[in-house]
Amino acid sequence: MVLLCCLTLASTALAQNASIRDYTVPVSTVQNLQADFNFNYAASGSDLTGRNGRLGFTYKRFKDALSFAYSIDAIGSGATSRDAGASRDTAQYATSASARVKKYILWGTAIFGFGDVSIDYDRVFDRPSTAVTLGVGDGRFIDATSLARAVRVEEFLLREKAIADHLPKDSLIELGHVIEKERAYKERYGDTYRKRWFQAMEQVIRASGVAPRGIGAGGILRINEVLFQQRVNDRFYGSEFSFGVNFQATTPFSGAPRRDPAASIGYRYSVPIGWRSQFNQRLEIDSPFTRQFGKVYSAQMISDFVYEVSNRIDFTLRDILRGSRQQSLGHQVGNSFGMSFTFFVENKANFVVSTQIDKSKGSAWTRSFTMSLNYRLL
Repeated sequence: MVLLCCLTLASTALAQNASIRDYTVPVSTVQNLQADFNFNYAASGSDLTGRNGRLGFTYKRFKDALSFAYSIDAIGSGATSRDAGASRDTAQYATSASARVKKYILWGTAIFGFGDVSIDYDRVFDRPSTAVTLGVGDGRFIDATSLARAVRVEEFLLREKAIADHLPKDSLIELGHVIEKERAYKERYGDTYRKRWFQAMEQVIRASGVAPRGIGAGGILRINEVLFQQRVNDRFYGSEFSFGVNFQATTPFSGAPRRDPAASIGYRYSVPIGWRSQFNQRLEIDSPFTRQFGKVYSAQMISDFVYEVSNRIDFTLRDILRGSRQQSLGHQVGNSFGMSFTFFVENKANFVVSTQIDKSKGSAWTRSFTMSLNYRLL
């Protein structure tokens, strides 16, 4: 806790004139597509003892406007492996995707109606497993990543002595809004958009009074370095509570009966901690609408903490706590705890070193260590 407080105070000191919650935009949009690959090979002399390879992808898209919002999350992976003595490789693949559409139904509030669709497919399935959830909720999320990038720009301009002091609060927020408009500049000016985009940023800085003569070529280079050669993680703040009814549309195996409709309760919470950390948490609880309502259930809580150790290194903690109660199995509890370091290389490439510990009721501890290379496509 003491370490966390120190990290918070240190990152807050970078920009004392604005808080992350000061940043608001009418439309928040995020899109991210990453691919990752890892491979290992083992041999004794000229004899193969093991070979494993995995290719995966992760896609996220999020948009939240005043009256409408949607989100898309998809994960896919394919793997091949061969053990000693095997005559051929064993292939596996799996994918899962979910989408949510929200419509805010009371103007001036965060109350919404929503529809969720989830799809899961595995190599052993006969067909994709799909489920639909319809319900209502309350809450909203704001993407403040552009303000975090503006703070990083301010930090580097201060180091370069291109500006005399911290930007005033309104100017810092306006700089974040200009950074957020990158796509609009790209669509309007084409391949030469950066020149106009940087000019708009410099105009905001000059108007603030901290650099009346401009930031010079060195300041422009620092802005380019922050926006295109460094990593700034997504920053969100907000919360959301939802309640709905979940229906299984198709089962993964032919002839298998569909499960009973179930109540689906969810809660999500995101908060940046200072300017270099982000905490996210999500709770999901399901229980069928039968005589066993409340007695039979499944629950899952996912917690993430991300800290930017430096401009090129991220440290991530992730914990997944699972609990369930089924008539045939009784209470079941499991936990997965992971820790990773992400090293930003260049050209959107990252090298990730991670370890994970898993424990379920009635089973032994399992540990894993992974190194992978991933590339951000979008």
